Amino acid sequence: MRNITLIAALVCMSILCFGQKVYQTGNYGNQLQKTYLTLKGVLIEKYSNKHFNWFCFRWNQETIYVNVVVRKLYEDSQVHDTLTLNNCFKLDSRQWKRKTRKLQ
Repeated sequence: MRNITLIAALVCMSILCFGQKVYQTGNYGNQLQKTYLTLKGVLIEKYSNKHFNWFCFRWNQETIYVNVVVRKLYEDSQVHDTLTLNNCFKLDSRQWKRKTRKLQ
């Protein structure tokens, strides 16, 4: 019984840890997307990490994180501004690790 409770707790924690809502606006190099969203909300915070620009964004009463590809948009935006982000798509946070290609 104790093991089942521990396993259930671990499963719930892993779902919560990887359950962040992460979007990207714009495309990098070879990325192709067929469906896009338009996100309109308030910028809560902006920061850079390892050459990536991020917005913490309030959209539809929830907080999401947006990877901003367009540097000018990142630089021109101020905290507490109401923004409309075009060409957005959802990223699966469980698959953030880069997949390496095998050279032949």
